[in-house]
Amino acid sequence: MRIKSLYSFLIGIAYAVQSMGIPVGVVTVKPYQLLAITLVYKASFKKVLLAITFFMLSHALLVVFFNGQVTFDPAAYVFTIMIVVYSYLLLFELKRSFGVVLMANSFVYFIGVALYFYALYSGDYVNIHHDVSERSDLVNKISSFVFFDGTRVRYNGFALDPNFYSFYVNILFGIALCLSYIHKYHLSRLFVLMSAISVMLTLSRVGVVSLLFLLLAWGWVSSGNIKRLGVLVALGVATTLIGAASIYMGRSLFSYEDVGDSRLWVWFFHLKNAWENGVGYMGQGLTFDVVRYLNDDIFHKSTHNTVLYSIYCFGFGITAVFILMWLKRLFNLILSGMSEKSVLLIAVHLVYAMSSLTLDLMFTVPFYLYIVFCYMYPVKTRNKF
Repeated sequence: MRIKSLYSFLIGIAYAVQSMGIPVGVVTVKPYQLLAITLVYKASFKKVLLAITFFMLSHALLVVFFNGQVTFDPAAYVFTIMIVVYSYLLLFELKRSFGVVLMANSFVYFIGVALYFYALYSGDYVNIHHDVSERSDLVNKISSFVFFDGTRVRYNGFALDPNFYSFYVNILFGIALCLSYIHKYHLSRLFVLMSAISVMLTLSRVGVVSLLFLLLAWGWVSSGNIKRLGVLVALGVATTLIGAASIYMGRSLFSYEDVGDSRLWVWFFHLKNAWENGVGYMGQGLTFDVVRYLNDDIFHKSTHNTVLYSIYCFGFGITAVFILMWLKRLFNLILSGMSEKSVLLIAVHLVYAMSSLTLDLMFTVPFYLYIVFCYMYPVKTRNKF
């Protein structure tokens, strides 16, 4: 029993410490990668490995057949396989040892917040845009917990990016909420508190809004009709305030001072470039860097949108299938009635969508963790475990 608990604790720790790793040659191997490599021998995960490999090889062949070429980035394919395998490991352990996994994350969240305030107090942080050439230079350093761009100080967490870290925390929090209602697990208030503190310190607008959605959904399913009315009023007020703050802070969907800094402008030109470059229905293959697909005469910026990233890698056709699958699940959740489980699932579903539309999440664990969760817990049945 102790061995199983220790294993579950390690699985939980591995999720939380995303930026930490072990230097091996010119790369830093992450804890979840090591777990995925060492535990993939299990029969159930071998099937997952074979399914992913078959899909990727089939896609590569289709890209060559339709486009005549493929951008084959072996590291991107191997990395994705490890992420999906680890996502299965984590979800299985959440179901089997819910409390232990969340305790591990609470422990890491507390350490991260403590190190953040220590770095602020000691001045052990750097300007992220000027003092380091790459964010990866901050791996395993206390200064990595502070995102300082010369004007604002934000909490980086264990992801070297405050926006990404808020997504990591929110998705695990949302899935934990869902599992606690599906299986009647006890949800630790310490985990909820540390999750909320971690997200708030990142100052991520989408992250804070997502946290608000999850907390309101949790309050809705835990309250009577009068309290639910209060929840709706609170949601309206909070949405108005956050929306106003977002416009005031600038660089969101619109930027009146510099149109080139507007997210809508970035999305438009990425979509236009993908169409003109013949990405087509099948894409050009999985890659860590979609900027290589950009024409030289336009900006070289990240897509800041996982759907656009998917278009470059998998094409318009497969991406459209992904979107339709997402919409199908959302409609099924809505049509299934406003039960406690469906309200929480809808909230997590919307959080996932908001984050995917504002960040490049193709190579993050929570992005695939929720996909695995959707597969394991279809809308019309209790679960498939």
